[in-house]
Amino acid sequence: MGDVEEVDWKSLARWLETHLPPQARVLIDMNLLAFDTLLYLLPALLVCRLEKLACLYVAPENYTFPEQALTDQKLHPIEQPKGYVSLALDPDRQGARHLVFLGFDKARAWKFIDRYDWKEEHRYVVLGDPPFVPEGVARARSAAEPWLSEFERDFPGHVQSVSAIDPAAVAAFCLAHFRQARWLDLAPLGPKPMNLGVLWFYFGLSEAERGRVRLLYDFPVQRVPRSRGVARVHFFDCRGLLV
Repeated sequence: MGDVEEVDWKSLARWLETHLPPQARVLIDMNLLAFDTLLYLLPALLVCRLEKLACLYVAPENYTFPEQALTDQKLHPIEQPKGYVSLALDPDRQGARHLVFLGFDKARAWKFIDRYDWKEEHRYVVLGDPPFVPEGVARARSAAEPWLSEFERDFPGHVQSVSAIDPAAVAAFCLAHFRQARWLDLAPLGPKPMNLGVLWFYFGLSEAERGRVRLLYDFPVQRVPRSRGVARVHFFDCRGLLV
């Protein structure tokens, strides 16, 4: 194993510039990278004058679903990632729209909803349809019960679907909601390709527009491996971010 160098996230772009040649081609393996890691890595790479940038996701042959609430993860308190804090001082922010992207961890989405006590009419629950997980939608729904059924009964139009394997579709979905609300909260708890789509949307905004978006995350640390085998490798061309 080679030497390990620790780099502060604020210095990451400068470090990468000194280690990557101009017009480099970079491929990011997302499987072991959490949302917050990609949040810091992608903009750091964008200053490196890359020729190409892409991400890959290896869909597992078998995926083990946690049967108890978050027993195989260590979760930090919910907060906005450092360096990406949207101030919530405007009184109009009480009318913000909140998008919660469902994953497979029991009670995790509810923890966000309960923490912020959002008005139900402002909350939207997003279900992905990951083709790499058998009965993925049913699994995500099951992890969100019993509150999801109750919420859907009262606000049927606020439980929406988007492809969990299509970052471009996720980015377009977020943009559509952004255009309908002055303020937007995003809780990216879904599969990694879905989280990549959230970042495509976010980094496609101007700096002023990003100030209207709040990213909320709980920085999980997985303790028990959940997947094994390789079913399919998904490749995502990210050159749109380089423009």
